[in-house]
Amino acid sequence: MTTDTATQDSAAPAATKKPIDKAVCICKKVRTNEFLTKVKAHKAYTIEEAREVTGANTGCGACYEYAESLLAQVRAEVGIT
Repeated sequence: MTTDTATQDSAAPAATKKPIDKAVCICKKVRTNEFLTKVKAHKAYTIEEAREVTGANTGCGACYEYAESLLAQVRAEVGIT
């Protein structure tokens, strides 16, 4: 009996895939995984708190909307509305 490894690989659950680690803040060189890790570890659920612990959104401000969307995702995960 042979198995098709391509089929096995594609059948892996999506939840096991790592999220893309794209830049949150280019000015301060903060990436998504670093941002999320620090926000969760410090329970920094507002943009002001996230700025303090990550440094993101303290430069030009272009990353504000993306940082806020990540914070909304974290707040939803922990049950904060």
